[in-house]
Amino acid sequence: MSSRKKQWPQIYFGLLSTSLSTLILELALTRVFSVVYFYHFAFLAISIALFGLGAGGVFSYVAAEWRMPLYTKLGVLAIANSVSIVLCLSFLLSRTGNMTTPELMAAYFVAAIPFVFSGTIISLVIADTIDRVNRSYFFDLMGAALGCAVLVPLLNWIGGPNTIIVTAVLFAVSAAIWFHLARSPRGRILAVLTALVLVALITYNSKYFLIDVKYAKGQALKDEEFVQWNSFSRIALKPEPGSEMKSIVIDADAATGVARFEFDHLTEQQREELAFHGPGLPYVLRPGANALVIGPGGGWDVARALASGSKSITGVEINPIIANTIMRRKFPQY
Repeated sequence: MSSRKKQWPQIYFGLLSTSLSTLILELALTRVFSVVYFYHFAFLAISIALFGLGAGGVFSYVAAEWRMPLYTKLGVLAIANSVSIVLCLSFLLSRTGNMTTPELMAAYFVAAIPFVFSGTIISLVIADTIDRVNRSYFFDLMGAALGCAVLVPLLNWIGGPNTIIVTAVLFAVSAAIWFHLARSPRGRILAVLTALVLVALITYNSKYFLIDVKYAKGQALKDEEFVQWNSFSRIALKPEPGSEMKSIVIDADAATGVARFEFDHLTEQQREELAFHGPGLPYVLRPGANALVIGPGGGWDVARALASGSKSITGVEINPIIANTIMRRKFPQY
């Protein structure tokens, strides 16, 4: 197809949308794997993306032989990827998070499927626009840069699973573009309907947690009273069995108890427990001294400082969900 007949702005936007959603998907998977498995498995998502994109580049030679117009091919691949992202996410979050070889192999290959589609689409577009490859590559990189930029606000706003579903919406949008270029009204309508259904799914999922992390590190996540994601953690609040205490759990792994005391009416037993259980030695050696607590979490170290008589206590907590959402707004009574 000659350059004069091509609708370049739409081609560029379709390529940008594909690259944008691919980068968001890759980086959001690092957060999901960090929660479901362990933090070092975040690198697994990078390997999966590279493997899938490379496999997609190879598969593009097969797709190039399909007997249908190029833009119809791209539309079919994009809408198939939109659906596959939701299905693959549902599969990954239904796993128990056990660290067995079959479990990890299944997670690896299932998570690679959307990247195979992405690699195929990008390779076909670049091959077709080789006469303007400099501009095509610019929009490819622009989409990747935007993906990195919008990831943080998306994770802070709607959490890990819903951020991944957003990438499915973006692929449906790109499918609508490709079907428009292919002059396929039915395909365009199907793509738009798919995008609308996925937006509705995000809204529903934000309230009812249909597609969410239910297993992590080989255990079911039960009795969580509160869950919120940000760009670097998943924070949950859950009760401790057999007591009135609650714990803040970070990425379904590290936990910090929430200290609940009446500091104006502490008993001698409570003061002794705070002083001699846990890291209370500094307050025994320097009772009433000014205190700086790095990472106060649920407030136990702050409680020890208060019990020792400290009048000036500074807590430095890097996670705003713990410091503000849980300790100040949602559960101030604790």
